[in-house]
Amino acid sequence: MIEATTGKRVLIASVSIGQGHDGAAKELSRRFHEQGYETFVVDFLDFLPFGLGKIIKTSYGFQLRKFPWAYDFIYKTFRSKFLHKILTKLLVAMTGDKTKELVDSYDPIEVVSTYPFSSLVFGEGRRKGWLKVPASTFVTDFTVHPLWMHPFVDLTFCVSQDSADYAQTKTDKQVVATGPIVDPNFLAAYTEKYKARKILNLPFDAQIVLITAGSWGVGAIEDVFDRFLESESFFPIAICGSNNNLKLSLEARGGGRAVGWTDEMALYMSASDVLLQNAGGLTCMEAFAVGLPVVTYKPIAGHGYYNALNMDQAGVAPFIQNSSNLLKELEFFLLEGAKQAVTQAEELFQSDPIEHAIKLIDTTKKDIKETIDFVLEETLEINHNKSVTMIEQDSEAVA
Repeated sequence: MIEATTGKRVLIASVSIGQGHDGAAKELSRRFHEQGYETFVVDFLDFLPFGLGKIIKTSYGFQLRKFPWAYDFIYKTFRSKFLHKILTKLLVAMTGDKTKELVDSYDPIEVVSTYPFSSLVFGEGRRKGWLKVPASTFVTDFTVHPLWMHPFVDLTFCVSQDSADYAQTKTDKQVVATGPIVDPNFLAAYTEKYKARKILNLPFDAQIVLITAGSWGVGAIEDVFDRFLESESFFPIAICGSNNNLKLSLEARGGGRAVGWTDEMALYMSASDVLLQNAGGLTCMEAFAVGLPVVTYKPIAGHGYYNALNMDQAGVAPFIQNSSNLLKELEFFLLEGAKQAVTQAEELFQSDPIEHAIKLIDTTKKDIKETIDFVLEETLEINHNKSVTMIEQDSEAVA
């Protein structure tokens, strides 16, 4: 039995793969706490039996590093409606009982998902009736893969209007384009560029390109880093995340800067002129919040590639696909397109998803109360009619 201190409890399901899903869950949890709600964040893959959750996490990283074509194949294959249904049934069969036990034990007034698998199971719970409280999904990607969507999830949040428009074609329930959800420190984190470079001991007169590849440091980072080192136009900084081998390899070049896991991302963003990224994940959203121009180059397979296409279409981050023209296109973007892209990115931040989530809770409570009142009225009327009928029958019998 989970101890709960208030009646305002929200269950949040995420997954510890990279930082995007957990980052969104952490920020949602923080914002719920600000509004007086208690939260419980779970790693949904831990619900899978036979250690399958750990296998999925390990194989995901291995595929991206060694066999990106395999991950891309899986990503595309599961756009199929048939496989969508099969996967949903499998997930419910493997995790349904544990999910129900957790919901019964914690007794939340809403469940929120930042991961497709948990969204599907919550949606099935709503469809079958064992999940009595409203369910919502926060889609962390620009690209809404069909696995994010279940027609019985009550509310879906998206990071852009284009994403929301597509999501709405998959459900009759409410979809809202709130924009990205990031730590508010990034929204107010901008440090004057000169000051940030002084703090980080970076060259004052260079054009600094901040290269990121997710928390795992996956992708063609060494090739990109070398391209900028060879140029006289840019000073490269590579954020290597947990990939220490990558950090050591780049440090051996003797130029630019390689950074491991850091809590100073906002400062590095303030010191930089452009972010070059390959996934379209949390770091990208944080750059939008800071006001740093973003460019995609050599995206990772699957969601990385489709995020690149959708961000380019939305005008918030161009997708440079011509390798031979990388430097020229980047320079042109900084001169001609960066300001507009930053403005477009700022406009993504429309509203706080917590406001909509709380409204969903209140609306559900109101609907339940109205239903109960209606049932009571109908019951009273039926009982009243029965009583009248019995009295009339008794009167007739006496007569």
